[in-house]
Amino acid sequence: MRLNQNVQSAERTLDAPELVDDYYLNLLDWGSNNVLSIALGDTLYLWDASSGSTSELVTIDEDSGPITSVSWAPDGRHIAVGLNSSDVQLWDTSSNRLVRHSTASSKNCNARSLLLN
Repeated sequence: MRLNQNVQSAERTLDAPELVDDYYLNLLDWGSNNVLSIALGDTLYLWDASSGSTSELVTIDEDSGPITSVSWAPDGRHIAVGLNSSDVQLWDTSSNRLVRHSTASSKNCNARSLLLN
């Protein structure tokens, strides 16, 4: 039997210079496909933990941004992106294509937290 070992060094370090420091935002989400999504300012990046590759999915127009929330769908293929403008975008990450776009009826709220199930 092996007991838990203390980790002495990080396997990977996340460099996130534009990560907004706001408790209410959901700027990171790990998908079932082993891909981490991270929103840095107006840009959403995807990091594939299996291959170690990084890609840029989308950069949002300054008038709509910044990105306030990201959430993977259970299929690991689609991701919802909430924006400061109250819009929500649904992206297909396998084709890097915008699938749906929804605008809130009230501009008094913004998409700070999303949950897809």
